[in-house]
Amino acid sequence: MTSVTATEFAKGFGRYKEEAQHEPIAITSYGRVSGYFVSAREFAELQRLRAFERRVHRVKDLP
Repeated sequence: MTSVTATEFAKGFGRYKEEAQHEPIAITSYGRVSGYFVSAREFAELQRLRAFERRVHRVKDLP
């Protein structure tokens, strides 16, 4: 996974926008990851999985 500083990310947004189509980009600030930049496709998949997770019930939670 590519990791860049927030400053590098801002200066090279076009480049990282293309890279994010293939893998997430970790954005760092003061040496710590502050967020990730992902493709629209990857984000849609994350949203789908979150929605599915809300519908899943564990056996022990059933009445």
